[in-house]
Order: sequence, then C-alpha cells, then structure tokens
Amino acid sequence: MFKDSIEEICAIYTTLDKAARNPFTTKSNFARESSFWVALCATEGFISTLDAPDVWGNLWRITEEGNLLRMELYDELKNFL
Repeated sequence: MFKDSIEEICAIYTTLDKAARNPFTTKSNFARESSFWVALCATEGFISTLDAPDVWGNLWRITEEGNLLRMELYDELKNFL
C-alpha cells in the first residue's frame, strides 16, 4: 500500500504517536532531532500547535486527520512484526 520505505513509515508513525500520547514542545529535543518529520507532519496537517480557534500554543498535538493516518500506519506496521 505505501510506497515509502519502512524507515520513513516508522518515522512518521513515531512523530504522530508521540504527538498523540505525549504532545511535545516546539523546542523539545524530540522536535529538534526529528525536525524533518515534524515539519512534514505539520505541513500535511497531521500535527498542529493550534489550541483553539486563533489560539496558538507551543505543543505539537495530533490532529483528527493525523490520528486517522496513525491508525492506518499502525495497521500497516503490524504486517512487519
């Protein structure tokens, strides 16, 4: 189903899962070390720092769309276990 490599799928899943389970700050070590994947997920609308309409915070949180992708990636990754 996915044309990306398993490493890319894992990196995206990890970023989404971290944002879902334990939202991370924009200046955290995770955000710095995974900056490419954070940027990709944010650009695609899978994570956001929007806390409420017109209220921006400093925590990356998963969006509804991101959570749907996270579940899809989880199902895909189960095939590799």
